[in-house]
Amino acid sequence: YDVAPGLKAFAFHTAFGGQAGFANGILALANQCEVVVDDVIYYSEPMFADGAIAQAIDEVHAMNKSYFSACGNNAESGTFEIFNKDPEPETIYKGIFESSYQFHIFNATDATYLPVNISVNSTAIIVMNYDQDYFSITENGTGAEADIDMFLYDENGTQILEYSTSGGNGDPIESLIFTNEGPYETFLLRLGKVAHKTPGDAVKADPNFIMLVYFGVSRDNDFIFGPSEYGHSNANGGCGVCAAEYQNTTAFGKFEVTKVNWYSSQGGAPIFFDPDGTRKAIPQIRESPYVCGPDGANTNLFPPREYMTPERDREGDGLPNFFGTSASAPHVAALAALIKDYNKDLTPDQIKKLLADTAQDMDDESTAHFDEKFDFKTGYGFVNGSAAFEELETLVTIATGSDDDYDEDRLRREAFDAVRRPNDRREEVLLEHMAHTQATGAGLVSVYSTTLREEDEYGGS
Repeated sequence: YDVAPGLKAFAFHTAFGGQAGFANGILALANQCEVVVDDVIYYSEPMFADGAIAQAIDEVHAMNKSYFSACGNNAESGTFEIFNKDPEPETIYKGIFESSYQFHIFNATDATYLPVNISVNSTAIIVMNYDQDYFSITENGTGAEADIDMFLYDENGTQILEYSTSGGNGDPIESLIFTNEGPYETFLLRLGKVAHKTPGDAVKADPNFIMLVYFGVSRDNDFIFGPSEYGHSNANGGCGVCAAEYQNTTAFGKFEVTKVNWYSSQGGAPIFFDPDGTRKAIPQIRESPYVCGPDGANTNLFPPREYMTPERDREGDGLPNFFGTSASAPHVAALAALIKDYNKDLTPDQIKKLLADTAQDMDDESTAHFDEKFDFKTGYGFVNGSAAFEELETLVTIATGSDDDYDEDRLRREAFDAVRRPNDRREEVLLEHMAHTQATGAGLVSVYSTTLREEDEYGGS
Protein backbone atom coordinates (compact mmCIF):
# COMPACT_ATOMS: atom_id res chain seq x y z
CA TYR A 1 0.00 0.00 0.00
CA ASP A 2 2.96 2.34 0.42
CA VAL A 3 3.92 2.20 -3.25
CA ALA A 4 0.38 2.01 -4.64
CA PRO A 5 -1.76 4.04 -2.22
CA GLY A 6 -5.49 3.91 -2.72
CA LEU A 7 -5.68 0.70 -4.72
CA LYS A 8 -8.71 -1.26 -3.63
CA ALA A 9 -7.39 -4.80 -3.65
CA PHE A 10 -4.31 -6.98 -3.95
CA ALA A 11 -4.03 -10.69 -4.68
CA PHE A 12 -1.28 -13.31 -4.36
CA HIS A 13 -0.59 -16.67 -5.95
CA THR A 14 2.41 -18.85 -5.20
CA ALA A 15 4.90 -19.48 -7.98
CA PHE A 16 6.18 -22.65 -6.30
CA GLY A 17 4.13 -25.41 -7.87
CA GLY A 18 6.22 -26.24 -10.89
CA GLN A 19 6.24 -24.36 -14.17
CA ALA A 20 2.69 -25.38 -15.09
CA GLY A 21 1.45 -24.26 -11.68
CA PHE A 22 3.26 -20.96 -12.06
CA ALA A 23 1.70 -20.40 -15.50
CA ASN A 24 -1.79 -21.25 -14.25
CA GLY A 25 -1.32 -18.92 -11.29
CA ILE A 26 -0.42 -16.07 -13.62
CA LEU A 27 -3.62 -16.61 -15.61
CA ALA A 28 -5.72 -16.87 -12.45
CA LEU A 29 -4.40 -13.53 -11.21
CA ALA A 30 -4.88 -11.87 -14.58
CA ASN A 31 -8.53 -12.89 -14.61
CA GLN A 32 -9.14 -10.52 -11.69
CA CYS A 33 -6.20 -8.09 -11.74
CA GLU A 34 -5.04 -5.34 -14.10
CA VAL A 35 -1.33 -5.64 -13.20
CA VAL A 36 0.68 -8.77 -12.29
CA VAL A 37 4.30 -8.96 -11.10
CA ASP A 38 6.69 -11.78 -10.16
CA ASP A 39 10.29 -12.27 -9.02
CA VAL A 40 10.82 -16.01 -9.52
CA ILE A 41 12.72 -18.15 -12.02
CA TYR A 42 12.86 -21.88 -12.63
CA TYR A 43 16.34 -22.93 -13.65
CA SER A 44 14.92 -25.34 -16.21
CA GLU A 45 13.02 -22.68 -18.16
CA PRO A 46 14.05 -22.50 -21.82
CA MET A 47 16.60 -19.86 -22.77
CA PHE A 48 16.05 -19.97 -26.53
CA ALA A 49 12.25 -20.36 -26.68
CA ASP A 50 9.13 -19.23 -24.84
CA GLY A 51 8.21 -21.89 -22.30
CA ALA A 52 4.90 -22.43 -20.50
CA ILE A 53 5.35 -19.45 -18.17
CA ALA A 54 6.36 -17.08 -20.96
CA GLN A 55 3.38 -18.20 -23.02
CA ALA A 56 1.09 -17.47 -20.05
CA ILE A 57 2.52 -13.94 -19.90
CA ASP A 58 1.72 -13.48 -23.58
CA GLU A 59 -1.84 -14.59 -22.82
CA VAL A 60 -2.03 -11.96 -20.08
CA HIS A 61 -0.93 -9.35 -22.61
CA ALA A 62 -3.65 -10.53 -25.00
CA MET A 63 -6.15 -9.99 -22.14
CA ASN A 64 -5.07 -6.32 -22.09
CA LYS A 65 -3.39 -6.75 -18.70
CA SER A 66 0.13 -5.58 -17.75
CA TYR A 67 2.83 -7.98 -16.59
CA PHE A 68 6.11 -7.05 -14.87
CA SER A 69 8.99 -9.24 -13.80
CA ALA A 70 12.31 -8.89 -12.00
CA CYS A 71 15.14 -9.22 -14.51
CA GLY A 72 17.39 -11.03 -12.03
CA ASN A 73 20.44 -10.37 -9.87
CA ASN A 74 23.07 -12.23 -11.85
CA ALA A 75 25.06 -9.36 -13.39
CA GLU A 76 26.96 -10.45 -16.52
CA SER A 77 27.42 -14.03 -15.29
CA GLY A 78 26.63 -15.63 -18.61
CA THR A 79 28.24 -17.08 -21.71
CA PHE A 80 26.74 -17.05 -25.20
CA GLU A 81 28.79 -18.30 -28.12
CA ILE A 82 29.02 -20.56 -31.14
CA PHE A 83 29.39 -24.25 -30.31
CA ASN A 84 32.91 -25.21 -31.37
CA LYS A 85 33.88 -28.80 -30.67
CA ASP A 86 37.34 -30.28 -30.61
CA PRO A 87 37.49 -32.78 -33.49
CA GLU A 88 39.41 -35.28 -31.36
CA PRO A 89 37.14 -37.37 -29.10
CA GLU A 90 38.15 -38.08 -25.52
CA THR A 91 37.09 -41.00 -23.33
CA ILE A 92 35.57 -39.98 -19.99
CA TYR A 93 35.02 -42.38 -17.10
CA LYS A 94 32.02 -41.84 -14.82
CA GLY A 95 32.15 -44.53 -12.19
CA ILE A 96 31.95 -47.86 -13.96
CA PHE A 97 30.72 -46.25 -17.19
CA GLU A 98 32.70 -44.65 -19.97
CA SER A 99 31.67 -42.41 -22.87
CA SER A 100 33.40 -40.72 -25.75
CA TYR A 101 33.07 -36.91 -25.85
CA GLN A 102 34.08 -34.08 -28.13
CA PHE A 103 34.63 -31.04 -25.92
CA HIS A 104 33.64 -27.46 -26.66
CA ILE A 105 36.47 -24.95 -27.17
CA PHE A 106 35.59 -21.79 -25.23
CA ASN A 107 36.13 -18.41 -26.87
CA ALA A 108 37.52 -16.87 -23.69
CA THR A 109 40.29 -19.43 -23.19
CA ASP A 110 40.70 -20.98 -26.64
CA ALA A 111 40.74 -24.26 -24.76
CA THR A 112 38.29 -26.98 -23.75
CA TYR A 113 37.99 -25.65 -20.21
CA LEU A 114 36.70 -22.48 -18.56
CA PRO A 115 37.91 -21.44 -15.07
CA VAL A 116 35.08 -20.75 -12.62
CA ASN A 117 35.49 -19.44 -9.08
CA ILE A 118 33.23 -20.75 -6.33
CA SER A 119 33.67 -19.52 -2.76
CA VAL A 120 34.25 -22.04 0.02
CA ASN A 121 31.03 -23.20 1.71
CA SER A 122 28.86 -21.88 -1.12
CA THR A 123 26.81 -23.65 -3.78
CA ALA A 124 26.96 -22.88 -7.49
CA ILE A 125 24.35 -23.78 -10.08
CA ILE A 126 25.38 -23.70 -13.73
CA VAL A 127 22.64 -23.96 -16.36
CA MET A 128 23.29 -24.58 -20.05
CA ASN A 129 21.01 -24.52 -23.13
CA TYR A 130 21.87 -25.28 -26.73
CA ASP A 131 19.78 -24.40 -29.78
CA GLN A 132 17.94 -27.61 -30.54
CA ASP A 133 14.31 -28.67 -30.16
CA TYR A 134 12.61 -28.28 -26.75
CA PHE A 135 10.55 -31.41 -26.24
CA SER A 136 8.61 -30.04 -23.24
CA ILE A 137 6.98 -27.10 -25.05
CA THR A 138 6.05 -28.62 -28.41
CA GLU A 139 3.22 -31.05 -29.12
CA ASN A 140 5.08 -33.02 -31.77
CA GLY A 141 8.68 -32.16 -30.97
CA THR A 142 11.38 -34.79 -31.17
CA GLY A 143 13.56 -33.21 -28.51
CA ALA A 144 17.22 -32.32 -28.68
CA GLU A 145 19.23 -34.47 -31.04
CA ALA A 146 22.65 -33.93 -29.49
CA ASP A 147 23.56 -34.85 -25.93
CA ILE A 148 25.89 -32.30 -24.35
CA ASP A 149 27.02 -32.80 -20.76
CA MET A 150 28.79 -30.51 -18.31
CA PHE A 151 31.79 -31.55 -16.20
CA LEU A 152 33.35 -29.69 -13.29
CA TYR A 153 36.99 -30.58 -12.59
CA ASP A 154 39.42 -29.64 -9.86
CA GLU A 155 41.76 -26.73 -10.60
CA ASN A 156 44.31 -29.08 -12.16
CA GLY A 157 41.79 -30.66 -14.51
CA THR A 158 42.57 -34.16 -13.28
CA GLN A 159 39.51 -35.10 -11.21
CA ILE A 160 35.83 -34.85 -12.11
CA LEU A 161 34.01 -33.42 -9.08
CA GLU A 162 30.50 -33.13 -10.56
CA TYR A 163 28.77 -33.65 -13.88
CA SER A 164 25.38 -33.42 -15.56
CA THR A 165 23.89 -36.03 -17.88
CA SER A 166 20.39 -35.42 -19.23
CA GLY A 167 20.62 -38.21 -21.80
CA GLY A 168 19.47 -36.28 -24.87
CA ASN A 169 16.14 -36.58 -26.76
CA GLY A 170 14.51 -34.21 -24.27
CA ASP A 171 15.04 -30.52 -23.70
CA PRO A 172 18.44 -29.09 -24.66
CA ILE A 173 18.98 -28.09 -21.05
CA GLU A 174 21.66 -29.20 -18.59
CA SER A 175 22.19 -28.09 -15.01
CA LEU A 176 25.07 -28.77 -12.66
CA ILE A 177 24.96 -28.16 -8.90
CA PHE A 178 28.15 -28.12 -6.84
CA THR A 179 28.81 -27.22 -3.20
CA ASN A 180 32.40 -26.20 -2.54
CA GLU A 181 33.53 -27.61 0.79
CA GLY A 182 37.04 -26.19 0.27
CA PRO A 183 39.85 -25.57 0.45
CA TYR A 184 40.15 -24.51 -3.22
CA GLU A 185 38.00 -21.92 -5.01
CA THR A 186 39.01 -22.31 -8.67
CA PHE A 187 37.57 -25.10 -10.80
CA LEU A 188 37.51 -25.98 -14.49
CA LEU A 189 34.26 -26.33 -16.44
CA ARG A 190 34.06 -28.47 -19.58
CA LEU A 191 31.19 -29.08 -22.03
CA GLY A 192 31.24 -32.35 -23.94
CA LYS A 193 29.06 -33.58 -26.78
CA VAL A 194 28.60 -37.33 -26.65
CA ALA A 195 30.41 -38.67 -29.70
CA HIS A 196 28.92 -42.14 -29.53
CA LYS A 197 27.56 -44.28 -26.73
CA THR A 198 28.03 -47.57 -28.53
CA PRO A 199 29.98 -48.43 -31.69
CA GLY A 200 27.95 -47.84 -34.84
CA ASP A 201 25.69 -45.13 -33.38
CA ALA A 202 24.56 -42.51 -35.87
CA VAL A 203 26.33 -39.16 -35.62
CA LYS A 204 24.14 -36.58 -33.87
CA ALA A 205 23.84 -33.06 -35.26
CA ASP A 206 25.82 -30.34 -33.53
CA PRO A 207 24.00 -27.33 -32.09
CA ASN A 208 24.90 -23.92 -33.48
CA PHE A 209 25.00 -22.01 -30.21
CA ILE A 210 25.27 -22.55 -26.48
CA MET A 211 24.37 -20.32 -23.55
CA LEU A 212 25.36 -20.77 -19.92
CA VAL A 213 24.24 -18.84 -16.84
CA TYR A 214 26.24 -19.13 -13.63
CA PHE A 215 24.45 -18.81 -10.28
CA GLY A 216 26.66 -18.54 -7.20
CA VAL A 217 29.89 -18.25 -9.20
CA SER A 218 32.23 -15.50 -7.95
CA ARG A 219 32.57 -12.44 -10.16
CA ASP A 220 36.37 -12.21 -9.89
CA ASN A 221 36.69 -14.02 -13.22
CA ASP A 222 37.67 -12.30 -16.47
CA PHE A 223 36.49 -15.24 -18.56
CA ILE A 224 32.76 -14.87 -17.88
CA PHE A 225 30.85 -11.90 -19.28
CA GLY A 226 27.57 -12.15 -21.14
CA PRO A 227 23.77 -12.14 -20.95
CA SER A 228 22.45 -13.77 -17.80
CA GLU A 229 18.68 -13.27 -17.90
CA TYR A 230 16.51 -15.90 -19.49
CA GLY A 231 13.20 -17.67 -19.21
CA HIS A 232 9.71 -16.25 -18.90
CA SER A 233 10.97 -12.75 -18.27
CA ASN A 234 12.00 -12.62 -21.93
CA ALA A 235 8.38 -13.00 -23.06
CA ASN A 236 7.11 -10.50 -25.60
CA GLY A 237 4.09 -9.68 -23.48
CA GLY A 238 5.83 -8.55 -20.30
CA CYS A 239 8.12 -5.85 -18.99
CA GLY A 240 11.45 -6.66 -17.35
CA VAL A 241 12.76 -4.48 -14.53
CA CYS A 242 16.34 -3.96 -13.37
CA ALA A 243 17.30 -2.25 -10.10
CA ALA A 244 19.00 0.89 -8.81
CA GLU A 245 19.40 1.61 -5.11
CA TYR A 246 17.18 4.58 -4.33
CA GLN A 247 20.04 6.42 -2.62
CA ASN A 248 22.04 6.13 -5.87
CA THR A 249 19.42 8.00 -7.89
CA THR A 250 19.89 11.61 -8.97
CA ALA A 251 17.26 12.69 -6.43
CA PHE A 252 19.82 12.19 -3.66
CA GLY A 253 22.56 14.23 -5.30
CA LYS A 254 25.32 11.62 -5.22
CA PHE A 255 25.42 11.06 -8.98
CA GLU A 256 24.58 13.03 -12.09
CA VAL A 257 23.14 9.86 -13.63
CA THR A 258 21.30 7.20 -11.64
CA LYS A 259 23.54 4.15 -11.18
CA VAL A 260 22.20 0.70 -11.91
CA ASN A 261 23.07 -1.97 -9.36
CA TRP A 262 26.10 -3.90 -10.54
CA TYR A 263 24.30 -7.20 -9.96
CA SER A 264 21.28 -6.49 -12.17
CA SER A 265 21.20 -9.13 -14.88
CA GLN A 266 22.25 -8.26 -18.40
CA GLY A 267 19.85 -8.98 -21.24
CA GLY A 268 20.47 -9.84 -24.86
CA ALA A 269 19.77 -13.59 -25.06
CA PRO A 270 18.31 -14.54 -28.47
CA ILE A 271 15.09 -16.47 -29.06
CA PHE A 272 15.60 -19.12 -31.75
CA PHE A 273 12.28 -21.02 -31.73
CA ASP A 274 8.55 -20.37 -31.93
CA PRO A 275 6.42 -22.12 -29.29
CA ASP A 276 5.50 -24.83 -31.81
CA GLY A 277 9.18 -25.68 -32.24
CA THR A 278 9.66 -23.97 -35.60
CA ARG A 279 13.09 -22.39 -35.87
CA LYS A 280 12.81 -18.68 -36.54
CA ALA A 281 14.29 -17.52 -39.83
CA ILE A 282 15.93 -14.70 -37.87
CA PRO A 283 16.49 -15.03 -34.09
CA GLN A 284 14.79 -12.40 -31.94
CA ILE A 285 16.76 -10.27 -29.52
CA ARG A 286 14.22 -8.56 -27.29
CA GLU A 287 14.56 -5.33 -25.34
CA SER A 288 15.19 -6.54 -21.82
CA PRO A 289 15.39 -5.29 -19.16
CA TYR A 290 12.95 -2.63 -20.32
CA VAL A 291 13.08 -0.10 -17.47
CA CYS A 292 14.79 0.32 -14.10
CA GLY A 293 13.10 0.69 -10.71
CA PRO A 294 14.24 1.51 -7.16
CA ASP A 295 15.34 -0.94 -4.50
CA GLY A 296 16.75 -0.60 -0.98
CA ALA A 297 13.62 0.92 0.53
CA ASN A 298 12.32 0.12 4.02
CA THR A 299 10.10 -2.86 4.71
CA ASN A 300 8.37 -4.00 7.88
CA LEU A 301 9.54 -7.59 7.84
CA PHE A 302 12.05 -8.52 5.13
CA PRO A 303 14.81 -9.41 5.67
CA PRO A 304 13.83 -10.64 9.16
CA ARG A 305 15.16 -8.47 11.96
CA GLU A 306 17.27 -11.29 13.39
CA TYR A 307 19.40 -10.94 10.25
CA MET A 308 19.67 -7.16 10.50
CA THR A 309 23.11 -5.66 9.85
CA PRO A 310 24.20 -2.08 9.15
CA GLU A 311 24.30 -3.03 5.46
CA ARG A 312 20.63 -4.02 5.65
CA ASP A 313 19.60 -0.88 7.55
CA ARG A 314 21.52 1.86 5.80
CA GLU A 315 19.40 4.68 7.22
CA GLY A 316 19.78 3.38 10.78
CA ASP A 317 16.05 3.68 11.41
CA GLY A 318 15.54 0.10 12.59
CA LEU A 319 13.65 -0.93 9.45
CA PRO A 320 15.23 -3.50 7.12
CA ASN A 321 16.08 -2.48 3.56
CA PHE A 322 15.07 -4.81 0.74
CA PHE A 323 17.45 -5.01 -2.25
CA GLY A 324 17.43 -6.65 -5.65
CA THR A 325 15.18 -6.78 -8.65
CA SER A 326 12.66 -8.55 -6.41
CA ALA A 327 12.22 -5.12 -4.82
CA SER A 328 12.41 -2.95 -7.94
CA ALA A 329 9.87 -4.87 -10.04
CA PRO A 330 6.97 -4.36 -7.57
CA HIS A 331 7.77 -0.64 -7.43
CA VAL A 332 7.42 -0.33 -11.20
CA ALA A 333 4.33 -2.54 -11.23
CA ALA A 334 2.77 -0.28 -8.60
CA LEU A 335 3.50 2.78 -10.73
CA ALA A 336 1.85 1.04 -13.68
CA ALA A 337 -1.19 0.30 -11.51
CA LEU A 338 -1.48 3.97 -10.54
CA ILE A 339 -1.21 4.95 -14.20
CA LYS A 340 -3.89 2.42 -15.15
CA ASP A 341 -6.11 3.70 -12.34
CA TYR A 342 -5.70 7.24 -13.66
CA ASN A 343 -6.52 6.27 -17.25
CA LYS A 344 -8.29 2.95 -17.54
CA ASP A 345 -8.24 3.05 -21.34
CA LEU A 346 -4.47 2.63 -21.58
CA THR A 347 -3.21 -0.66 -23.00
CA PRO A 348 -0.18 -2.52 -21.61
CA ASP A 349 1.89 -1.37 -24.59
CA GLN A 350 0.89 2.25 -24.02
CA ILE A 351 1.82 2.00 -20.34
CA LYS A 352 5.20 0.50 -21.21
CA LYS A 353 5.89 3.14 -23.82
CA LEU A 354 4.91 5.85 -21.35
CA LEU A 355 7.33 4.45 -18.76
CA ALA A 356 10.12 4.29 -21.34
CA ASP A 357 9.48 7.71 -22.86
CA THR A 358 9.52 9.44 -19.47
CA ALA A 359 12.36 7.43 -17.90
CA GLN A 360 15.65 9.04 -16.92
CA ASP A 361 18.34 7.73 -19.25
CA MET A 362 21.03 5.59 -17.61
CA ASP A 363 24.34 4.10 -18.68
CA ASP A 364 25.75 0.61 -18.97
CA GLU A 365 29.15 1.35 -17.48
CA SER A 366 30.68 -1.77 -19.03
CA THR A 367 30.63 -0.07 -22.43
CA ALA A 368 33.12 2.53 -23.65
CA HIS A 369 30.52 5.25 -24.27
CA PHE A 370 27.33 6.57 -22.70
CA ASP A 371 24.48 4.36 -23.85
CA GLU A 372 21.70 6.66 -24.99
CA LYS A 373 18.17 5.31 -24.71
CA PHE A 374 18.03 1.50 -24.58
CA ASP A 375 20.85 -0.76 -23.44
CA PHE A 376 20.86 -4.34 -22.17
CA LYS A 377 21.86 -3.37 -18.63
CA THR A 378 19.52 -0.46 -17.79
CA GLY A 379 16.77 -0.72 -20.40
CA TYR A 380 15.31 2.67 -21.24
CA GLY A 381 16.34 4.03 -17.85
CA PHE A 382 14.97 4.84 -14.40
CA VAL A 383 11.20 5.28 -14.23
CA ASN A 384 9.90 8.76 -13.39
CA GLY A 385 6.38 8.72 -11.96
CA SER A 386 5.94 12.48 -11.95
CA ALA A 387 7.01 12.80 -15.57
CA ALA A 388 4.76 9.90 -16.55
CA PHE A 389 1.67 11.55 -15.08
CA GLU A 390 2.56 14.85 -16.72
CA GLU A 391 2.87 13.04 -20.03
CA LEU A 392 -0.53 11.42 -19.49
CA GLU A 393 -2.13 14.79 -20.01
CA THR A 394 -0.96 14.84 -23.62
CA LEU A 395 -0.86 11.12 -24.41
CA VAL A 396 -3.39 10.19 -27.06
CA THR A 397 -2.23 6.98 -28.68
CA ILE A 398 0.78 5.10 -29.97
CA ALA A 399 1.53 5.61 -33.64
CA THR A 400 1.40 2.50 -35.76
CA GLY A 401 2.77 3.87 -39.03
CA SER A 402 5.31 2.18 -41.25
CA ASP A 403 8.61 3.18 -42.77
CA ASP A 404 9.42 1.85 -46.21
CA ASP A 405 13.15 2.31 -45.56
CA TYR A 406 13.03 0.25 -42.37
CA ASP A 407 14.32 -3.27 -42.99
CA GLU A 408 13.46 -5.15 -39.78
CA ASP A 409 14.77 -8.51 -41.01
CA ARG A 410 18.17 -7.02 -41.83
CA LEU A 411 18.42 -5.19 -38.52
CA ARG A 412 17.37 -8.21 -36.49
CA ARG A 413 19.96 -10.31 -38.31
CA GLU A 414 22.65 -7.73 -37.56
CA ALA A 415 21.53 -7.50 -33.94
CA PHE A 416 21.76 -11.26 -33.55
CA ASP A 417 25.20 -11.30 -35.12
CA ALA A 418 26.32 -8.54 -32.77
CA VAL A 419 25.15 -10.31 -29.60
CA ARG A 420 28.26 -12.48 -29.97
CA ARG A 421 30.48 -9.40 -29.99
CA PRO A 422 31.35 -6.75 -27.38
CA ASN A 423 28.43 -4.72 -26.04
CA ASP A 424 29.45 -1.58 -27.95
CA ARG A 425 28.94 -3.27 -31.31
CA ARG A 426 25.71 -4.93 -30.21
CA GLU A 427 24.10 -1.62 -29.35
CA GLU A 428 25.38 0.11 -32.49
CA VAL A 429 23.54 -2.30 -34.76
CA LEU A 430 20.37 -2.03 -32.67
CA LEU A 431 20.34 1.78 -32.88
CA GLU A 432 18.39 2.05 -36.13
CA HIS A 433 15.90 -0.59 -34.99
CA MET A 434 15.33 1.25 -31.69
CA ALA A 435 14.89 4.60 -33.42
CA HIS A 436 12.13 3.06 -35.52
CA THR A 437 10.63 1.45 -32.41
CA GLN A 438 10.37 4.79 -30.64
CA ALA A 439 8.77 6.38 -33.71
CA THR A 440 6.17 3.71 -34.40
CA GLY A 441 5.70 1.69 -31.21
CA ALA A 442 6.44 -1.45 -33.22
CA GLY A 443 9.44 -2.83 -31.35
CA LEU A 444 10.04 -6.09 -29.53
CA VAL A 445 9.82 -6.12 -25.74
CA SER A 446 10.55 -8.57 -22.95
CA VAL A 447 10.87 -9.34 -19.26
CA TYR A 448 13.13 -11.20 -16.86
CA SER A 449 12.86 -12.54 -13.32
CA THR A 450 14.86 -14.15 -10.54
CA THR A 451 16.12 -13.57 -7.00
CA LEU A 452 14.42 -15.79 -4.42
CA ARG A 453 17.43 -17.64 -3.03
CA GLU A 454 15.83 -20.81 -1.63
CA GLU A 455 15.28 -23.80 -3.89
CA ASP A 456 12.08 -25.85 -3.67
CA GLU A 457 11.44 -29.45 -4.67
CA TYR A 458 10.48 -28.39 -8.19
CA GLY A 459 13.75 -26.61 -8.91
CA GLY A 460 12.48 -23.08 -8.30
CA SER A 461 14.91 -20.56 -6.84
